[in-house]
Amino acid sequence: FLVVQRLTMYSNVVLCTLALFFLRTVAGNKKDLTTKNPFHPDFTPSKGDNKGLKVLVMVVDNRHLPDSIEGTHGFGGLVAVLQHNYCKEHGYDYIRVVNDKTHLRETTKAKYPDVVKELFQDHVLDTIDNPKHGFDVLHPGYLRARSSSWAKLPALWDAAVKYGSRYDYIWFMDSDATPNPMQKDLSLSDALAKWDSNPKETVGFGKVLPSNATFLFMSNFPYRDDLPCAGTIIFKPTQFAQDAIREWWDFDLLYKARDDFMEQDALWYLLEA
Repeated sequence: FLVVQRLTMYSNVVLCTLALFFLRTVAGNKKDLTTKNPFHPDFTPSKGDNKGLKVLVMVVDNRHLPDSIEGTHGFGGLVAVLQHNYCKEHGYDYIRVVNDKTHLRETTKAKYPDVVKELFQDHVLDTIDNPKHGFDVLHPGYLRARSSSWAKLPALWDAAVKYGSRYDYIWFMDSDATPNPMQKDLSLSDALAKWDSNPKETVGFGKVLPSNATFLFMSNFPYRDDLPCAGTIIFKPTQFAQDAIREWWDFDLLYKARDDFMEQDALWYLLEA
């Protein structure tokens, strides 16, 4: 694992809510963003110069998930355009995961009636204080209600297992983030070369060049610049990566299931355990 301390190619965008694992493109006109491909009906291949790196950029909802995905394009569609344009520029494939929890409550109540009260406790109060604290994801092993930001982990694991052999890297981005348009010419290949030649820019869990690391994270500066921000993840979809993502998903940190920094704090605890 490596944490990149300073990076100008990635920036947060103040954005929206969208709507667990229904794949759909969020553009006003689906044909604007997607091309039919045997790999996946909502998969967008790119024809740009990838400088020798096969990269899949994958975006997964990280905001509060509404109870219906109808009419949820909003600002998320605009961000998808920025993300997609960057991918076209650099020859990266692109897919966006729009999470659908429309029937999550009903399905959970029907399947786990003995524990449903515990699953839904404090849900209303939580969502009044912070809508991201709602019951948006279910861990079926622990029967744990989790907030929306956890949803990316099963999706990333699934992509790595099914399609990882096609790519050198999978690059996850939050649904409210995009490569910095001011740095749109900077490719992942450029960034890796820069990081390899500037070791002071990285903090590693083990001594390894960034280009040889399985996982690359941006730092959580200014709060913990030695630990990762989970808002963007660049990883090689190896067996180790698949196992690590499953371990992260299965890390049961009760008070972080729906509280602030949720899955990110779970990652910190896992790395420091």
